[in-house]
Amino acid sequence: MKKIIYLLTIIIGLSSCSSSDDDDTTLAKDSLIGTWQLTSSKEAGVETSTECTRKNTLTFLENSNASVLGFYEEDNVCESESGTFTWVSNGNSNYTFNFGGGNTETYGITFSQNNTVFSVTIDTNEVETYQKN
Repeated sequence: MKKIIYLLTIIIGLSSCSSSDDDDTTLAKDSLIGTWQLTSSKEAGVETSTECTRKNTLTFLENSNASVLGFYEEDNVCESESGTFTWVSNGNSNYTFNFGGGNTETYGITFSQNNTVFSVTIDTNEVETYQKN
C-alpha cells in the first residue's frame, strides 16, 4: 500500500499543457500542470496495475503544490489514500518532488502524444504511465 502511494507521489510524471486565455506573449505553462490518471504500471515489462490502481490520480498546480489520490487493493477491497507534496521543474523534463520529512526524489519524465501522456521510470524495472484528464 505504501509502495503504491510512494510511487504515485513520485510519479510525478505528470505533464500537460493547460489552455490559457492569455495572449501569446505569456510564457508557456509547464507540461506537468494538470490532473493525471494512471494508465499503466509495469515491472520488468509486466503490467502490474489493476482496475483499482488505475484510479490513481496526480494533480500538479502552477504554484508548485501537488496532490495524489492513490488507490490500492487490500483484502480484495479497493481502498484510497491521499496526500500532498511540492514539485519543481529542473528543466529538460526533469522534476524534483518534495514529500516532506527530508524525502525528495528527482525523476526524468517523458511526455508524449502532444503532452497528454507521460511516463516515469521509478527504478530500473518499474515504469508508470499517466494520461492527462
